[in-house]
Amino acid sequence: MYILGILGILQVFFIPGIILLRRNNHQPRPVANTMGVVSTSLVFNYCLVFLTTALHVYSRVLLSLVIACEFGLIAWQYHKEGNKPIDHWLGKIRKAGSAALDEWTGLFKSGSETSSINYFIKTFYIIFCLILAYISLNWILRLFIWNLGSVFNSFDTIVIWNRWAMDWANNLLPGNTYRYPQLLPTNWSIIYVLMGDTSIEFFAKAIMPLFTFFILLMIVDLGFARKNTGFFIGAAITYLALKKFLGRFVIEGLADLPSAFLAFSAIYFLFISQVDKQSTENKIGYAILIVLGAAGCAVTKQVGLLFLLLFSIVYFLFFVKPLFRENSKNKNEVILASVILVLIIVVPWYLYKQVMIWHGLEKSEVQMISTATKQAFNYLSIKDQLLEIIKLFEKYFYLLILLIPLSFFVEPMIRILILFVVFPLFISWGIFASYDFRNLAIALPIFGISCGISLNHVFNSGFKILRKASIGKLKIRYYLLILIMLITMTGFYFFPYDLLQTRQLEEVMNTFSPSINQKLVSALEEEQNEFLIITNYPIENLPGMAGRKIGVLFNDFDAYQLTLQSANIDTIYLLIPKNSDQKIMDDIYKKLETEEYTLVFEDESWIDYLFIRDNVSRKEK
Repeated sequence: MYILGILGILQVFFIPGIILLRRNNHQPRPVANTMGVVSTSLVFNYCLVFLTTALHVYSRVLLSLVIACEFGLIAWQYHKEGNKPIDHWLGKIRKAGSAALDEWTGLFKSGSETSSINYFIKTFYIIFCLILAYISLNWILRLFIWNLGSVFNSFDTIVIWNRWAMDWANNLLPGNTYRYPQLLPTNWSIIYVLMGDTSIEFFAKAIMPLFTFFILLMIVDLGFARKNTGFFIGAAITYLALKKFLGRFVIEGLADLPSAFLAFSAIYFLFISQVDKQSTENKIGYAILIVLGAAGCAVTKQVGLLFLLLFSIVYFLFFVKPLFRENSKNKNEVILASVILVLIIVVPWYLYKQVMIWHGLEKSEVQMISTATKQAFNYLSIKDQLLEIIKLFEKYFYLLILLIPLSFFVEPMIRILILFVVFPLFISWGIFASYDFRNLAIALPIFGISCGISLNHVFNSGFKILRKASIGKLKIRYYLLILIMLITMTGFYFFPYDLLQTRQLEEVMNTFSPSINQKLVSALEEEQNEFLIITNYPIENLPGMAGRKIGVLFNDFDAYQLTLQSANIDTIYLLIPKNSDQKIMDDIYKKLETEEYTLVFEDESWIDYLFIRDNVSRKEK
């Protein structure tokens, strides 16, 4: 069963793409190769399941035959490579590693920089941007590991998306789907059909964080491919935006991030096609990958249709139009392939559903989405609704507005993406589908790289000003003074005392037993009398516990009695481990029975502890 689940994941992400891109895949970049395989596999699987289910032949037997044929094709396509010695493949790995290292070090090369201070400032800036990229990838990889072995845990996933996947797995065209496209459920169904069980969700759920990982990986790879640190900043902004606006839905079984992945893969391959120095004869390969991403996005969620329309402008201006300018022989093939792919991938589902709606067999989702948005904002006017959305965006709204003036200073393709893709997606979401930030997921990676590249342009302009100012001639004592001032101002702004105090308390509450800490602080919040706590537990740093502890090891009955008798305070509490001296525990239990002591709480999360209140005032004694 486990092996079949792994095989299902391989089919979803890799096997079809490895075969289909064998002849067309001339990518020199490992990330580009992998992303091409993933996007092609997802779209192929969707088409396969849709077609075979429509013909009522989708079954475990058929799918097993398809995968067997795929393995046969892979063996045939790669039989020559299989006969090559291990040293050949190790040499390829070595060469790829060397190329990656050259690419990495290429970011730091600045032969035109004559001033050492400017060189080191720029170097530190690049390192900082790389750290941002690492933090972004590390975040989603940790989420991926944490997510392994979990099951679907959101209403929409369980009741809607996974139910549709089960219908596909049972060789049924799902009903009550409105116009919601089905690329994600059809791919899940492959895992279910191979396993012969729709109740095991571990494998379908396990793949969900990978879509976010692929997005961030593509952004980081563009930073290396184009030698532009703005993409690294973009990766961090994308990570922060996804974390804020989608939160736990990043790992849930929803179509928002798969659609965002496919949309961004189209943009990614458009960027890579401009970097790759291949001949125009191979442009058809890039055209297929770009259109597969955009069309695949359209059959993952409805907003993908809007993206396909908007992105068509960018695709024509920066991919198709240059072919005419170069008088390329492949321009007609590129246009024909693009149109055919869209017709094959996108049209069948929406045409089928529209016919169902016309015949009253299916409902349109437009009214439902519109009503949900109006209800979310208490039926405010469009103007007031947008003002509320601006408040929800917080600091990200200022970044969005900042893109308008900065777009006129960045490269043309980024400018067109900002004006013709980012803003239309944000505005349409704000008006029609802002009941949930998940519906904005498709725009966030594009927004992230647009912000990153725009901010990088601002920083580079600052570096040019520093270069002209000849700051390298200033004496080092002035730099030390500036550094001290910067550290001081940064400390006051980013690390105020209240923040440090709050952080200290948060961390203290997590020491030793967080459960005991929380129960202890909560139990004493409303205590009006002066009190002390007799305990061997480290309570000194807990909120409100300074000077409240009387330290006792609870291994000597006489010492315990002496401590009780010598305490001169209104109220005494005991926080005592149950593995204390037996005579002490006997005394404790006896006094609990006679109600001289009251048990406040017992905790077994770490070492078994009893928290007890002495009902007799020490002063009376």
